Amino acid sequence: MPKDRLREVLWPHATWSSESSSLKVAVHALRQVLASQKGFSGQRLEVIYQDFGYLLRVDNDVWIDFCEFESAVDRARVAELRGDVAGAVEAYDRAVALYRGDFLIGETADWVTEQREWLRGAALRARSCLAEYELVRGNDGQALHHCRASLEIDPCREEIYEIVMLIHAGRGELIQVRRWYELCVQRLRTLLDASPSPALTRLLDDAQCGRYRGEKELSARLGGGDGLAWSRD
Repeated sequence: MPKDRLREVLWPHATWSSESSSLKVAVHALRQVLASQKGFSGQRLEVIYQDFGYLLRVDNDVWIDFCEFESAVDRARVAELRGDVAGAVEAYDRAVALYRGDFLIGETADWVTEQREWLRGAALRARSCLAEYELVRGNDGQALHHCRASLEIDPCREEIYEIVMLIHAGRGELIQVRRWYELCVQRLRTLLDASPSPALTRLLDDAQCGRYRGEKELSARLGGGDGLAWSRD
């Protein structure tokens, strides 16, 4: 990390001169903290000066949150391919517990933006699968929890509105079905200059005709997606 970038992040409004020692003092304090952690699981962390900046050098076995997140998502996908619902749910639960928001907020380098979008997409996939799983099992509250978390990441994700609308349709709350549909329409228009898919509009029409109040209809609806073939068993 270049020295100028570190100064910008740590002291965004300060005026700097070549005689300033604040960064050296901060790096020295960081090195002391890292040195005190060397005994933790036998891992090594150190900061070295290199090419007009500082480099964080770590052992290969150092635990990193986003790497563990990606590993959990990979395990979930492998479990899906095997038809192992319990294994997939466990791994997806682990993944969403690790995802705390966008990767390296405030950084704009191309590689950061790319990694941020990969992680965001994986988190949305995990939340969608878990929401479908909880919905089919009849855990509406937990399904809505995953839906809300998904919309905080991407407020234009149609499949999440579909799940929310299905929950309210199953309860016979047709006004809520329409309100969520209208919210989806508004956000798509405002944020993407787009319209909802015909499938979402058909869901609204079908719900208003009284469909999706039974387990059979609900399972058939979810079975058409790309998620796991969830089961109540």
